[in-house]
Amino acid sequence: MFRRLIPFLLITGLIALALPAPTLAGGWAVITLDELPAQVNAGQPIVVGFTVLQHGKTPLEDLSPTISARHTATGESIIVTAKPEGEIGHYTATLALPRTGTWAWSIQAFNMDQPMPPLSVLTGTTVDVPSPQPPLTLPLVVGFLGLFGTAGALWVLLRKRVRWALALAIAGVIVSGVSFTSAASRPAEPKSPAIATVSPQEIGQTLFLAKGCVICHEHDAVRDERQAFAGFSVGPNLSQLSRSPDYVRVWLKDPPGLKPDTQMPNLGLSSEEIEALIAFLKPGASQ
Repeated sequence: MFRRLIPFLLITGLIALALPAPTLAGGWAVITLDELPAQVNAGQPIVVGFTVLQHGKTPLEDLSPTISARHTATGESIIVTAKPEGEIGHYTATLALPRTGTWAWSIQAFNMDQPMPPLSVLTGTTVDVPSPQPPLTLPLVVGFLGLFGTAGALWVLLRKRVRWALALAIAGVIVSGVSFTSAASRPAEPKSPAIATVSPQEIGQTLFLAKGCVICHEHDAVRDERQAFAGFSVGPNLSQLSRSPDYVRVWLKDPPGLKPDTQMPNLGLSSEEIEALIAFLKPGASQ
């Protein structure tokens, strides 16, 4: 009896071992964002476009990907569904985030939940407008009054030839000079805080997430974002990349062109995106 059960147990064990295989062999994909969302304003819709590539290469059609966003402070969440648009494997969705602040978001498609760079949502629309003219201050008012007084005293001096008019004109000049000097030396009104300048290295790190590099490669800077894919690595760890910036530049431009048997696809990166990724992967390296 026991001998008859051995083949059954062996088959059952093999099936159990094979169950996780789709996650690493046939059940994974890379989601590549078309471009990083620019300025995002509360309540104003943005169009998010992305491509889903099985094994990072084959475009996947007939999917219904979703985008999930969560406000990091309030926990408010939003889910939208993307639709096919354009080439096979390409999808778009319209996303409107109603509240200012930081939103964590990710794209779900083909059994993957890929994190994207956090979005900072601003209030209203930022436009370039001339700075308002500062109001007249007391020293400026006194200075202009001194000029008028000087002009009046000079007119009286020319017409009447009286000594007090000369003294008044001199006093007006002194008052005007002191007042205008005081107004010029006053500290400038504080300006509204400017949006912090984002460095190329920071842009490169966001592209590392947005373009799906985080799925196939480990990097110390995105360790938290990669926790969901821990233990899965198609490409090398890029935390300490030894390749020169020139080589990385050529590689990112067209990986299959440089190495035909590579598993890495051509992501269609722009020159600016390539330079930002180089700044992230090779910090401090000159172009």
